[in-house]
Amino acid sequence: MDLTHPIVFGILNALWILGVFTAAEPGQILGPIATWMAGDSEAVPFKPRRFPEWITKPLFDCVYCMASLHGIAWWLIFQPFPLQLLPFYVVCLCGLLKLIATTGVVDDNR
Repeated sequence: MDLTHPIVFGILNALWILGVFTAAEPGQILGPIATWMAGDSEAVPFKPRRFPEWITKPLFDCVYCMASLHGIAWWLIFQPFPLQLLPFYVVCLCGLLKLIATTGVVDDNR
């Protein structure tokens, strides 16, 4: 099997994840939704979260956690390679995002 397609697919998926992560920052287009879901504890101390972290992190709040949910969602939509490669793909996608985040391109400490 040629691995060019999964590698390109992974790079595009990583760009998607970085885009959603950036768009969910305060002041960006998805910022109000992200703030509402997380409960904006910085603005009002002790305000409870509307959604727990195990929901918000894979949706928009942690680039590494987003690899699991967004990687699987992309695979379900596009199905670019066999199912047995999906766990390997998700782990590699998380590693790629770690490499990108350690370069300083993304501030992964919100």
